[in-house]
Amino acid sequence: MTLEASTLITFRLLSLTLLIQAAEILILTRESDFKYIWSFKNLRLDLLSGLPLPPKIIETIFSIHKLQIITLIQIITATITAFAPSTLGTILLIITHLLMCIRFRGSFNGGSDMMTFVVLTGALIASTGAAKVGMIYIATHALFSYFKAGLAKAKYREWWNGQAISTFLSRSLFPNIQMVSTQLIKYRWLSKCAGWLTLFFEFSVVGLLFFPQLSMLYMAIAIVFHLSIYFCFGLNRFFWIWITTWPAILYSLSLLN
Repeated sequence: MTLEASTLITFRLLSLTLLIQAAEILILTRESDFKYIWSFKNLRLDLLSGLPLPPKIIETIFSIHKLQIITLIQIITATITAFAPSTLGTILLIITHLLMCIRFRGSFNGGSDMMTFVVLTGALIASTGAAKVGMIYIATHALFSYFKAGLAKAKYREWWNGQAISTFLSRSLFPNIQMVSTQLIKYRWLSKCAGWLTLFFEFSVVGLLFFPQLSMLYMAIAIVFHLSIYFCFGLNRFFWIWITTWPAILYSLSLLN
């Protein structure tokens, strides 16, 4: 993949991802329970201890009306940036994303919010004329995220003896997935294979540094991997933001050929 194609596709996927994220928040603010669940009263201690802010900013992000305005600004900016990437537009997206993360006690969706910041930072670097550096920055963080996830799992014997997959699936909000978990308990060998394959997938990313010609195959596996997580747990944000990193990964690995 060329640098120009990688950069353009990254900006467009990032714009789509941020548009989806903002739309989710906008819809959420219209729910009757929103102002009670994510109220300043509930989040106050975390915000004050973790990131003390001026009262004016607190007032802004905890006003549902103003939060809706912030999400609309992100939607409009993301749409424009998809077709006309710019440094100003990227900075504005970083600001809106940061404000929304603060609004939801530091993060709304954990790791996906952090990876969104990574891609936004890489996009900002690329928008200033250093596209190669920006793509390598995104690729480095994304590839390491897979390997780091494997390291985190490998510490627990449940990932080696077949218990982890069935346990995770049992926590799904979807009844059909919970039924799959029950079946996996009966067929421990299948759950064990799924756990080992997950570990192999995440650890084997290091191999792409030595065999970059396998990057397209690995990307296809990654899409299936993230899509399966989406169908099992409804974590669409993880799917979109990690897929957004792959144009940068493909370009960066092509430099090793």
